[in-house]
Amino acid sequence: MKPLPLLCLGMLLMKLHRFVLHYAAINLLFSGVLLSGESDKPSSVLAIEKLGGLALPMPGGGWEVGFHLRGRESFEDEGLKALKNLGEIVSLNLRDTKITNKGLIHLQGLISLRRLHLERTSIDNSGLKNLSKLKNLEYLNLYQTQVSDDGLRHLSDLKKLKKLFLWDTKVSDEGVRELQKSLPQLFVSRGLNLEKLAADAPKPSPPKPRASMKWLSSSGTESPPTKSTPGSPIQVTFLNKSKQPVKLVWMDYGGGQKLYGEISAGGSREQNTYSEAVWLITDLNDKPLGHFVTSQEDANGVIPAN
Repeated sequence: MKPLPLLCLGMLLMKLHRFVLHYAAINLLFSGVLLSGESDKPSSVLAIEKLGGLALPMPGGGWEVGFHLRGRESFEDEGLKALKNLGEIVSLNLRDTKITNKGLIHLQGLISLRRLHLERTSIDNSGLKNLSKLKNLEYLNLYQTQVSDDGLRHLSDLKKLKKLFLWDTKVSDEGVRELQKSLPQLFVSRGLNLEKLAADAPKPSPPKPRASMKWLSSSGTESPPTKSTPGSPIQVTFLNKSKQPVKLVWMDYGGGQKLYGEISAGGSREQNTYSEAVWLITDLNDKPLGHFVTSQEDANGVIPAN
């Protein structure tokens, strides 16, 4: 292989040098953008993000803060202290976090708060005392907390409260009615009370006892009809009370006979059929023993003992 001429080698080195400079400039530019974006955030927002939360500016002003996505596993009462430095908080989501009643004291200064999520936390009646100063609160979710009727009295002065969610709490219908005397505009959702629904549900009527079809013995004077007549669908239970197995034969609409099966001595068979159908009963040698003609309703067909 011939060595490259010096001129070609020099041009190659110049191109490589330009590429390295270009790559370094792009890298520096993007690093600057990222650093600039991070430095533009207020320290109060960075503090909330460090705790696992998110702080987003609202279109109409104020902040929407949530710890229910990334921070819920570790966020505790101490973290609520960071909220006071953010300024006007409009919405706060503490769902599924580890906060307690004592921690809610840090919410007393959030006078602009309109929405508060406390669902699936350990909050109970004593914690609701700390919400009594949130005069602009419009929405409160207490789903699956430990609050009861006694705790609702701490909400009676929240005149702007419009929606209150109390699913799976200890609050009763009477407690809700008492609160709505002070807050007549308040919509309260307690979810579905499955126990009450079950208690109020109409009890099913006991099954109507089945009638027994008339057994017409082959030794009698009445011969079976020559064919079945089309009717409405019903169900028949054939009960073989005799001491021998029998065959079950349907007389079809053309007068032909179709074997449907055997019923052992003392056995039974559920049979879908139609009203006005003719069913022949024979022994295993095809000797006729008797027959049934179905009625308009479900019924039993009892094959008597020999």
